[in-house]
Amino acid sequence: MIYDDGSTDGTLEMLHAHPRVVVKKFERTCSSSFVESSRRLHDDMWKASRGQAHWVVVAAVDEHFHVPGVSMHDYLDHCSGQGVTLVPGLGYQMISDDFPASGEHLCQTRTWGAPCDPWNKLGIFDPHAIEETNYDVGRHCARPAGKVQPPAHDELCCCTTNTWA
Repeated sequence: MIYDDGSTDGTLEMLHAHPRVVVKKFERTCSSSFVESSRRLHDDMWKASRGQAHWVVVAAVDEHFHVPGVSMHDYLDHCSGQGVTLVPGLGYQMISDDFPASGEHLCQTRTWGAPCDPWNKLGIFDPHAIEETNYDVGRHCARPAGKVQPPAHDELCCCTTNTWA
């Protein structure tokens, strides 16, 4: 599920071509504030996945999640087996001399970066266990409610790639 706010860079065409992607228009629920409308959307959009998904990923299109040395599927299966209900992402600012090419697997091709605490985010969780996310602006802080059980060790990387020429 992708919420679009008027993209004109070709992203929508790419998304519409994928059979498992649903694109919805981002509706402003607070007419005086894009930021507040976005915060409200992040707090509520995932709730429709209850009964349909075992894990929910809440992310911006320029973010990607990665666990070094293991597939995301295997990592989340392991988390399920351990009773984990939410997986906080450790923020990294990825740096590159050039813009990534279409189709690059960023966690393999853009591997130089630095930890960046402001990019830490709650982005993956079990929608049946978590009742509310209570995100702050930008999702950089959350106060989840429900059955909150993080993994014993933080391993999930939440990366944003910037191009510096």
